Amino acid sequence: GYLGGRCKELCRCLLPCPQASLCSQRWYDVSLEVAGMTREVNGDVPSVVTTFGTGPQAVPALSLSDINDDNMAGGIRTSVAFLCGPGGNLELTYLGGHEWNDSASVYSDTSNLYSFISDFGDIAGFDDVDQSIRQTLISEGRFHSGELNYRRRTMFPYCRFQSSWLVGLRLLRYDDRLIYETEGDENNSVNDSLRFYQSNSRVKNKLFGPQAGFDFWWNVCAGFSMGLGLKGAVMQNDTDRDQVVTGNSLDLGFPGSFSASDGDQRSTFMTDFELKMIYRITYSCTLRASYFAITADDIASGNVDQSLAFAAQDPSFASSIRPLVYDNMTFQGLTFGAEYLW
Repeated sequence: GYLGGRCKELCRCLLPCPQASLCSQRWYDVSLEVAGMTREVNGDVPSVVTTFGTGPQAVPALSLSDINDDNMAGGIRTSVAFLCGPGGNLELTYLGGHEWNDSASVYSDTSNLYSFISDFGDIAGFDDVDQSIRQTLISEGRFHSGELNYRRRTMFPYCRFQSSWLVGLRLLRYDDRLIYETEGDENNSVNDSLRFYQSNSRVKNKLFGPQAGFDFWWNVCAGFSMGLGLKGAVMQNDTDRDQVVTGNSLDLGFPGSFSASDGDQRSTFMTDFELKMIYRITYSCTLRASYFAITADDIASGNVDQSLAFAAQDPSFASSIRPLVYDNMTFQGLTFGAEYLW
């Protein structure tokens, strides 16, 4: 009986806060969550960047799929709400701080690595990217998102369900960097130094536009609710790209570098879906957790597809850069944290 009574008291402690009425309208003043996020590129990926050997017998050695980093990156989501009339509020939300880093390298003791830039050795005259002992790909990505919304809440009869709609503005920033490096033997016929090549491409996607959405909550019991939300935004993506290429033979056979910048604008669409749950442990503190998925069309990424004219100091190198490549990207993850009400 003693153990049974203690277990009963423990179960009472785990119940939602009794001060939370089933008919209490959804509300918080500030929230803070840890957010883990993965990224997924849905566009085409070049199959081969580096091969062992040349000609029909060449064996693929390195591709962009080797650095398609889909590991979960850590960040935060925080939100502040300001009361704006009965049932209405302004919400300011930030999600971000996520960074992805990945790399892949391939080695050859016989200097037998060839690059796609020379069509895997078929184009002669530029050996910085061929006959390599090492070739490497490095990728970096960063994500940030900010929202300013007006939300209006509605309670259904009998208090079992409630929902809300919102309109606002959304800013999304995704930076992508891709670095391609090669290293060869010290057999350059002009300057008798180590042959090397590096292509550094960085793309900044800055999306901004209006958004609208809704959420729907099922009040399971007083203090415990589960819900889903959906938002959509029509946005303009202002894309900037900077590319820097350095090599052992770029300046009339001696080490040199070139750089170029370009940009683009295009309209795109973004959706934000969320499954969420809240559990009120005290009058002021509520635990919250969620799964979310953000999908955006036409996101540009870094690339290494410069032509040989770009690498070999052709005067028209700026026009020979590969056009921006746009992919569909999905960011999804989990959050866990708390919200506070005063």
